[in-house]
Amino acid sequence: MEEKGYRVEILGAVSDGRKSFVLFNVLNHSDKEIIVRDFTLDYGGYETPSVGAMIANMSGSGQIPPGQSSYYAYSTNLLPTDPYTNKASIHITLSDTSDRALNSSSKKYLTSMDFSLELEPNMFEDNERAYYPDRTLKVDGQRINVRQLLFTPLNTYVDLEYDQANEKQIFKLLNPVLIGKSGEHTEKLYYPQSISKDDTKVTLVYKNSQLDQLDTTSFKTFGIAAVKKDEMNIVVDLKKKQIIDAPDERLRMLPSDQEAGAGTDAEVPHRSDL
Repeated sequence: MEEKGYRVEILGAVSDGRKSFVLFNVLNHSDKEIIVRDFTLDYGGYETPSVGAMIANMSGSGQIPPGQSSYYAYSTNLLPTDPYTNKASIHITLSDTSDRALNSSSKKYLTSMDFSLELEPNMFEDNERAYYPDRTLKVDGQRINVRQLLFTPLNTYVDLEYDQANEKQIFKLLNPVLIGKSGEHTEKLYYPQSISKDDTKVTLVYKNSQLDQLDTTSFKTFGIAAVKKDEMNIVVDLKKKQIIDAPDERLRMLPSDQEAGAGTDAEVPHRSDL
């Protein structure tokens, strides 16, 4: 597809139902340098999460001079609870790199294109290996249920569920590690991406691995970032500019250049790392 001298070619796409990759090429037939401004994937009626989405330029610089082209790989995490179908659409936005185009809020400097394609969410189903350990970790008295380990050609996934009866709200795990062992041989996976559907269900995304082909596979974490559920509110009197209630004394109000209007108490969420 080509608009205003900008040509975009969708070269291919793959998905395992948990993560999708799209490879595309941008050719600049205009007389100005251009860049990719935005890229979104709508999958079976669900816009894929922006958190964790990435566009990698495979050709070096993100700027495309006149007469040149550049290859890109887009990747995004998918939510396991969303019922994706094989109907997908892509929206891509480009512009030139002039200050006027980059700094303006007007859409007249943008060029957008839409593509429709079929992208089977379970195209690697025959090569997936799923395990349901139904084990529970206890960290600082909080229960973390390990629901599923899923190994696909694209990634390794760990589905967790925080027990709703926990006294504390867990915001993240500290250095979660997936470990595989066979005799004296040990392999470890670190630094996963984390995707959350809600406050209780989390999926950790590790790189592709064969850990389940070893004798044992285990999961551990070095701690949690959490706060007691009954301490998750901060109460502020906006008129008096005073903190009425907070989890600890470290929280303080700083002067503002703007005067608050006559106010009432306000409650905002609070989080704290342990």
